[in-house]
Amino acid sequence: MSREAELGEERFTRSKYPLAAKLLSGTVTGGPYSDFLTTLCYDHIVSGPAPRM
Repeated sequence: MSREAELGEERFTRSKYPLAAKLLSGTVTGGPYSDFLTTLCYDHIVSGPAPRM
């Protein structure tokens, strides 16, 4: 069973799975490569909501 089938289309679309697939697909298929996965994901990691204080 795929993750999309497990979550349902609406929840899957709102999740980070599509973004993760996009970021990883280049690495897996010979596209942009980075020694550290976080380098490819950095812009998405730091663009989240500001921490609460």
